[in-house]
Amino acid sequence: MVVKASRKSTFGNVRQLPSGRYQVRYTGSDGLQHTAPRTYGTKADANAYLATVQSDLVRETWKAPRHARITLGEFGRTWIDQRPIKASTRERYRSAWNLHIDPRIGTYQIGDVFPAVVREWYAELGEHLRTSLAGRGRGSQTVDQAGSATLAQRTGFSRRS
Repeated sequence: MVVKASRKSTFGNVRQLPSGRYQVRYTGSDGLQHTAPRTYGTKADANAYLATVQSDLVRETWKAPRHARITLGEFGRTWIDQRPIKASTRERYRSAWNLHIDPRIGTYQIGDVFPAVVREWYAELGEHLRTSLAGRGRGSQTVDQAGSATLAQRTGFSRRS
């Protein structure tokens, strides 16, 4: 029995528009759906563009086209304001953002926030929290829990290697 390999891509998709041109869509490392900035005359050209985007994502050099120029600080404040959460939760998020994230990496443009930047920030955050919590008699388990629940992870950035 011969099994045909699936032609469906595991990354992104290319679809033919009513005009006959091809549109590329994919999910970026920011977790959002993106559409290529232009359409392509052939499916091969569209697939070639999709392959370059995937390569950029794998090399961690991809930048979100529309949001790459806003700062992480702007993004974070907007993200907090747009969440359907209680006012008290919003204030806790703002406090954590203003204390732990914005002063250290808030000036980075979104397109420049690579996993290495987040790992470095996380390492600094851990040291900051260890120092802060030690004065209150709290242990390292609390630091680990606090670090794991940071807003950085909730905005789509994680401690991945």
